[in-house]
Amino acid sequence: MLSAEATTQTSLEKIMQTHLPFAFVRKDGEEHVTYLSGDVEELATLDQIPRSVSDGTGELRYDTLSMIPFSQARERGMDVVPDASPIRCMNIREQTRLSLQDVLTYLPRERIEFDRIPEMDHSDEQYADDVRRVIEEQIKKGNACTIVISTNISGVIANMSPSKALTIFGNLLRQEFGAYMTFCFFDGKEYHIGASPERHITVDRGVVTMNPISGTYRKTNFLIKRDTFEEFLLDEKEINELFMCVDEEVKQMAQMCEEGGSIVGPLLKEMSGLVHTEYLLIGRSEQDCIDLLRTSMHAPTVTGSPAESAFSIIRNTERTPREYYASELVLLGHHPDGTEFLDSTITIRTMHVLPNGLIAMRVGASIVRDSVPEEEAKETRAKASGVMRAVQGTTAAHAAQLASIMNDELIEILQSRNAALNPFLFEDQQGKIQPVEELRGKTVTIIDFEDQFSYVLKHMIAAMGATANVKRFDAYDEESDTSDIVIVGPGPGNPCDESCPKMQKLGNVTSALLTKKRAFLSVCLGHQKLCETLGINVRCKDEPSQGMQREIELFGTREKLGFYNTFAGVHEDDIEGVEICSDENTREVFAVRGDHFSGFQFHPESIMSQNGFSVLANELRRILIP
Repeated sequence: MLSAEATTQTSLEKIMQTHLPFAFVRKDGEEHVTYLSGDVEELATLDQIPRSVSDGTGELRYDTLSMIPFSQARERGMDVVPDASPIRCMNIREQTRLSLQDVLTYLPRERIEFDRIPEMDHSDEQYADDVRRVIEEQIKKGNACTIVISTNISGVIANMSPSKALTIFGNLLRQEFGAYMTFCFFDGKEYHIGASPERHITVDRGVVTMNPISGTYRKTNFLIKRDTFEEFLLDEKEINELFMCVDEEVKQMAQMCEEGGSIVGPLLKEMSGLVHTEYLLIGRSEQDCIDLLRTSMHAPTVTGSPAESAFSIIRNTERTPREYYASELVLLGHHPDGTEFLDSTITIRTMHVLPNGLIAMRVGASIVRDSVPEEEAKETRAKASGVMRAVQGTTAAHAAQLASIMNDELIEILQSRNAALNPFLFEDQQGKIQPVEELRGKTVTIIDFEDQFSYVLKHMIAAMGATANVKRFDAYDEESDTSDIVIVGPGPGNPCDESCPKMQKLGNVTSALLTKKRAFLSVCLGHQKLCETLGINVRCKDEPSQGMQREIELFGTREKLGFYNTFAGVHEDDIEGVEICSDENTREVFAVRGDHFSGFQFHPESIMSQNGFSVLANELRRILIP
């Protein structure tokens, strides 16, 4: 029998002597690397990924490794650039656990040179212009809260070979730390090599975990400077950017995890040149793991929010298809007891290399209302530089520094972020019902206007003891709806655009609910159309409130609430029978209420709504029993 060291050497020699598919994967700080080999097939849909059945008598094993293209989000109904990139799926026939140290010892260490030096498709000025345009034309027009815009980097490696691919993989193993997965996947045609910091989704024994990462601190010469790091932890833009990503992933979790879940964090993830802030979202689900993967495509941290609008903006802004960027590398397997599991990482900090040496990779930044275009350009260049240094192995490995710099003061600053957030979403909700007696057994229809916050509302209302169902706006029929309460939900867009079919439907539904005196609550976009229908002028705000917590006077009570709005009603004249809550200076309308209806400009379902559960419960109770 070969020793572990000899097995490593033999595996590497086999790879360099043949052109058969293989993969190396190191997961989240493990002291071993898993070697995989098998046939690779090109698939069109997620359902075509082979699924095996285990008899529960073996060891932990991986069955398939799949590289998913970004365009696969079409299975979720998203608007994506048509792209011929298939799912590249390895049916794993051989797998061996190798010592990390042995792998590092025997991986080749060749000099990486270029026939064409990798360069970004955009100059910093061009990227900054794209950021500026997205802010002005999309975020400030109410079409999105956050958008991730990426740029491509391409070049040509001289004398490309399997040993050069393994050299790059070895450089990543040595120089980059903090990655969720570090991998090299050769599908028989192309290499995918990366060190991704971010888990996408894990499904294991009914537990679903997602890991939104957002907010980036750029080290100075690979060093954390305490003063600038403290500024980063206190930076409102960075804080809200992460909150928006969490809100968007909570929407996905609300669709996937019928048994509830919890949020853990904030946490810090350190890498060689960067530090990120992150949360863990943990829930429980009985859904099939492939169905859960489909629902989760793709992470808000690499697309934006609301999801449908974000995908459409990416399609219309980026110049080239994303191919395998910002999608997922997915492992399917079985535990020794036969239980199936799925694990995946987001394909960022990942390069795509052809056998002729053509190398391509993408980097991007999350654009929000107060992004500074020039700073976002710097962030993309910093991300690109880190990967390119690893490609060439030109930088010495650097040790992690967070443990030595995180004193009590910095820990308190980080943890204080949660002080004013929504505890309902942070606490484990399994088996917990917070019944509202008046709502027990009642039925609620939530009309989704292209914002999946609707599913978070559904989850909260179910905890109150009512039965809630979500209906997409174009499938909603007011005549056949017999529910006790209707929620006219949120969504992107200009509520004053009467040429838009969605806004026409929104106006018709709102008018009918008012006329028939049905109990209803309108949220965000729905609230704006309710204001307009009541005779309140609705205007585009000078500065959007996309993804921010505001403390307001809400019908006599001070509340900290999450806002995502570019448009707002303006309180100019009182309306008989309508109570209006507005800002005493700007006259922006925060909420309205009548004897059978209410409107919220804010989102009680956001993590930024501190008492969102009780605010929602109290208003539903009020409109049900006027």
